[in-house]
Amino acid sequence: MTKWRVVLVCLVWLLTGCAPIKNTPIPTNTPEPTQVPYFDKPGQYLEMIESGGQTRWFAIYLPSSYLHGTPTPLVLNYHGAGSTFQQQALISGMDEKAETEGFVVVYPQALPANANVWALADSTAGSMDIEFTQAILDDLHQKLSIDPKRIYATGFSNGGGLVDNLGCFISDTFAAIAPVAGTYVYWAPCETSSPVSVIAIHGDADSSVVYSGGGFSTPGWAGTWAERNGCDPSSSTSQIYDDISVETWDSCPEGREVTLYTIAGGGHVWPGSAIYKEMIGVTKNLNATDFIWDFFEGHPSP
Repeated sequence: MTKWRVVLVCLVWLLTGCAPIKNTPIPTNTPEPTQVPYFDKPGQYLEMIESGGQTRWFAIYLPSSYLHGTPTPLVLNYHGAGSTFQQQALISGMDEKAETEGFVVVYPQALPANANVWALADSTAGSMDIEFTQAILDDLHQKLSIDPKRIYATGFSNGGGLVDNLGCFISDTFAAIAPVAGTYVYWAPCETSSPVSVIAIHGDADSSVVYSGGGFSTPGWAGTWAERNGCDPSSSTSQIYDDISVETWDSCPEGREVTLYTIAGGGHVWPGSAIYKEMIGVTKNLNATDFIWDFFEGHPSP
């Protein structure tokens, strides 16, 4: 299988984090699908499925430790608006984490016809991309040994907003979600059927997806998740680094938890990514991918 991951020699990335990286190929509507037999060895795969009357695709990284018949954790990892699954793999470095820790990682692709932007739901009717996510999971449950108690979702920016949607509208699917600099449809209803652990990471100087303002507050959003989960309304806050504070609601039923990492002066980036390391507003004290996986690992479904 030809690897879809690209090597970037010269990388130019806008601070918004939502425009395509130069020299990174944009997927077409007709990528080459994986040939059967499915997933007969570790590595990278590209899959095509039908969802909502359209051909959709997603990439998979299968770690070398994966064994058919052994329930394995799954992480869905969503790119930002105008971006691609290849770029999200590079930004997050999650293939390497999956290989080290032994989980399967999936990178869904938004529709080019929708400008590679995830359609966020503003009602319980959901969206085509929630339907797409369900189709991915149905497909993978047929082809891989996925642990149903360890299914997680993370995403950047607009992808983080979709992850918030997934926690709201198909909460019984996910053990935990992890939006990074997420774009939340905060005015819309969020009707969970079961509690979901949440870890969120956001810079308070993010100029693309503001941390607070206009009647919205990221800590308030996190507190609302704690309320939905039945946590004690009081939280604890600690300063783990000079530029990083963490607010936690951990008195929750069934071992659930809500945690918000706030980066003082942080911009619209995926912290810890090598792509952003020379940019303004990037902390050197937090690697989002490491923190997210540690949280996921400690919060399976009961």
